Amino acid sequence: KIKYLLYINRMGYNNGIIYIILNDVGQCYVGSTIQSLKIRLQKHMSDYRGHFDLGRKFRQYRSSFEVLSGTNYEIFPLEYFSCSNVSQLETREAQWIIKLLNYCNIQNINLPVNLSKSEIDDSENIIINENIKKLLYIDV
Repeated sequence: KIKYLLYINRMGYNNGIIYIILNDVGQCYVGSTIQSLKIRLQKHMSDYRGHFDLGRKFRQYRSSFEVLSGTNYEIFPLEYFSCSNVSQLETREAQWIIKLLNYCNIQNINLPVNLSKSEIDDSENIIINENIKKLLYIDV
C-alpha cells in the first residue's frame, strides 16, 4: 500500500484525466482519475466483479456497472486536466457530465460534487474533441 500511495502522489493531480466509458448499447459513464486509463478501467471491472461475485470482496454498487454490464465497452479520454487537488478534478468531471447529458445515455447517478451556477454555466464552454463527437454521433 505504501508503494502504491507514493506512486499516486508522484503522479499528482497535474496528470488528471476526465474519461468516458462507452458500451455498445449507447450507455456511458463519465469519471476522473490520476491513474492511467487502463488501470482505471481494470479497477471499474474489479469492482463490478466484486459486486456480483460472492467469492470476492464485496463492492458497493457504482453507476459504472450499468455500462460494464454490456459485452463491449471501451474507455476514452475526454480531457487531460491539470489541477491541484481532487476537488478541482471532480468539479471538472461534473462539468463534463452536464455537458454530455444531451449527447449520450449517461449512467452517472449523482454528480461527484455540487456545482455553483457559474461552474454549471462554464460547462457550456467545454469543447468536445472531434474523435469523441464521432463516437457519440454528434454532428462534426
